[in-house]
Amino acid sequence: KTGVAASHLILRAPISGMIVKRNMDPGAFLNLGDSFMSIVNTSKLWFLGNIYENDYSKIKIGQSLQMESAALPGKKFIGKISFITPSIGPDTHTLAIRCDVQNPEGILRPEIFVTSNLTVGMKHAIVVPKEAVLDIKGASFVILDKGNGTYERVPVSVESYKEDMVAVLSGLSGSERVVTKGSTLVNEMLAK
Repeated sequence: KTGVAASHLILRAPISGMIVKRNMDPGAFLNLGDSFMSIVNTSKLWFLGNIYENDYSKIKIGQSLQMESAALPGKKFIGKISFITPSIGPDTHTLAIRCDVQNPEGILRPEIFVTSNLTVGMKHAIVVPKEAVLDIKGASFVILDKGNGTYERVPVSVESYKEDMVAVLSGLSGSERVVTKGSTLVNEMLAK
């Protein structure tokens, strides 16, 4: 209205969010239809992950997934599976999934690396320290304390449970006393 061209032009975004990409540098010309920045709403993000093919029959849309990031220690995030690809990847033999993750505080950022846990089923199992399980020629064994200084080595079927624990799926009833410390030494004694 003053008849003088303004040195700055204020453009207002039609949505609120975070600027994640700027396509133009200051001073560049802007033509009709040009995209000069990308704005995203980070209150809800996507997590993209892969499921092993032997677990694909156990997952479904709406199932919860727990995530955490080394960049945000102590924080846990929950996502819900919103999409499952229709086919297994030929190179990885995994099934890609997408989860919606609520981020109301805005502390998660797009492209941040997270690790996730998805519970695909539950089994009753006896849990023992990893050091109690002996691996002998590809088979798993534990040493049972029978009392009065007698011990017995029994075969077991195990599955990883936590970093320092394993789940014994078969071979134990739950009433036995398992040697948890020094099982290697007791096994050497039994071999003599």
